[in-house]
This record gives sequence, C-alpha cells and structure tokens, in this order.
Amino acid sequence: MKKTTKTLVIITLLLITVTGRTLTESTEIEALTAGTGLEVLPGTKIPVVIERLDDECEKLGLICDLIKSKVELQLHRNGITVCNKEDQTKSDVYLYVQCNVKSNAFSIKIHFNRIMYYWVGKNKHIVVASPYHKDVVGIHGFDREFIIQGLIDLVDIFSNDFIKSNQKKTMKSNPGK
Repeated sequence: MKKTTKTLVIITLLLITVTGRTLTESTEIEALTAGTGLEVLPGTKIPVVIERLDDECEKLGLICDLIKSKVELQLHRNGITVCNKEDQTKSDVYLYVQCNVKSNAFSIKIHFNRIMYYWVGKNKHIVVASPYHKDVVGIHGFDREFIIQGLIDLVDIFSNDFIKSNQKKTMKSNPGK
C-alpha cells in the first residue's frame, strides 16, 4: 500500500472511531437544510425555567410557582410535553421565561434555549444559545390577570411555532399522512 493511501485509511478509521460516523453519514448530515432552532427529537420533554421575579411582580401576586404552572399548563393544552423536575438536567433544550414589572408597566420574554457544546483543541466548551425568542411589553393597570394573559398569549405563539417546526420532520418522514 502506498504511504498516502495508508495515511488516508488511518485518518478515515480515526474519524469513524472518534465521531462514530462513516464518511457517508457525514455527507448526509451536511445535506440537511437550516432549521428554525425549535426542532427536537420526537418525545422530547421541554423543561420550563422561570427567571427570578422582582419585588414588584410579587406585590401583584406574580410568583414563580404561579407563572410556571400557567406556562406548563398552556404548553400541555397545546400538545407540548413538559419535563418533570427529575428529567430537567437530562435535557439540552428548555423554555426560559422572564417577567418584569416596573410601576404600571410590564415585560414578558420567552426564549427557547439550547445548551450547545463545542471544542477548541482538547478543551470542551459550553454555551447557551437562544435561537427563538418572543416578548411583549405593556401597561397593566395593576391587573395581574392582564399580565398572565399576555404570558399565555406568548406561550401560544411559541407553541404554534414549535409544533410547526416539528411537524415538518414528521411530514417528511411520513409523506402519505
């Protein structure tokens, strides 16, 4: 065997060993189109993380448990499976919710975050990417239910986008349905 052929075979075997993929599998992966960032594997459960609330939220009765239960219930109603507390650390995606109140104004933000890993040389790094986010701001007139309805509306928008992003995958793999 020529030295260059032998080197190529060794490199190929190393790549297969390190990545667990053959060269054919790599080209299949490269052929995929850009996504929305909302795509997940079937059966993925989505954890919900609520940012610590400020004092003005709590004065209106907006507490973390209430916001989390409203978000989780709405996701469930919309057909999205929510992660239980025990499985949260196993997920590489999560829905992040932030609610702020200042005087008679409010803002609500929803981010769909992904935990991403990458290597530089032998060093493995982690970063949180937020490929999807929506927010709403407004004046609440000190009405807690008005703020909660804004939150539910954002969850509905997210749910619709999430479901559409994940139906594409199902439709492509089941073209007759």
